[in-house]
Amino acid sequence: MTALHESATNEHANARDPAERVLVCAPNWLGDTLMAMPSIRALYDHIRPTPEVTVLSNPALLTLWRLFSKPVRVLRLDRGLGGTCRTVQRLRKAAFTQAIILPNSFRSAFLPFAAGIPVRRGLAGHQRRLLLTQTISHPAVDNAMPVHQCCEYAAVANVPLSSVEAAEPVLSIPANARLTAAERWGGRMTGEVLMLFPGAARGPSKRWPASSFIELGRRWLHDTNGSIMVAGTMAEHELCETMSHNIGAKAANLAGKTPLPELAALIDMCSVVVGNDSGGTHLAAALATPVVSIFGQTDPAVTCPRGKHVRIIAAATAAANRRIDREAPAAQALLAAISVDTVFEAAMAVMNESRHEG
Repeated sequence: MTALHESATNEHANARDPAERVLVCAPNWLGDTLMAMPSIRALYDHIRPTPEVTVLSNPALLTLWRLFSKPVRVLRLDRGLGGTCRTVQRLRKAAFTQAIILPNSFRSAFLPFAAGIPVRRGLAGHQRRLLLTQTISHPAVDNAMPVHQCCEYAAVANVPLSSVEAAEPVLSIPANARLTAAERWGGRMTGEVLMLFPGAARGPSKRWPASSFIELGRRWLHDTNGSIMVAGTMAEHELCETMSHNIGAKAANLAGKTPLPELAALIDMCSVVVGNDSGGTHLAAALATPVVSIFGQTDPAVTCPRGKHVRIIAAATAAANRRIDREAPAAQALLAAISVDTVFEAAMAVMNESRHEG
């Protein structure tokens, strides 16, 4: 693996010296990063000559970028004051010609500014206007309807909206990840395989009740005679363990046990994925696996996974919001009102639809 200081790269990277050396300050969350990838991919089609793109990434997402379908180098974003200084030094040494700043935080704009990158594009706000050379208006300003986050990223990257609306997968799974996944878990994946993502980083306000996931899993086993994989982060291991135990012996707990490339390979082996408004459903959509994503009070028009075989189950509410408290009672009540029948029928429908079109 080649390196740009403390960096990672995917297998497509090369050592050319293009006219443009583009730094992309990437989002810090899995779902947001996957929503940004279509715009980053589009840079290769809309900058001539073809640019060299480097992504400044949260350390937790370095392995995700190894799956990206375009030739990016990945530079690790160090934390803390010392990490900020080290990151600025690396950016300055790399001599980037422009920075595309996708997050809206002050720090994400400060780093390219301090590194002296001559062109710095980003959204206004968070007291960072003076740090940018090109301030982008949010695409929702002149639009009465909500604007999907993919469109926000396209505006910042200065690529056409049409280039981010295509339902093409943005990830490519390495052969070794497929082999490892099959060796470790293939024996547990019999018949139609349902993968569940019961967690969400924002807590209970974005989680369909565990009891509903359990009932869904039991119905899947009864009706399909298949199997179930319950996935999540290490922090969600206990939740997933309780859930898999209550579903039954044909449910396996993957939480915290699978590196991201291996998890992607397992998702690709599944019949359908069901999860909350979280990174797991975005990962499934990015791999073109059929997916059902469950929304309560958050607005699917802004952050839903996008892809050819995606079904959104949204609670009936006029108060959809992008930001909600971790334990908002109203949000939890909306999610609890979504029936298992509704989710099960959507999962069967999107699975069958994908097979008929395939």
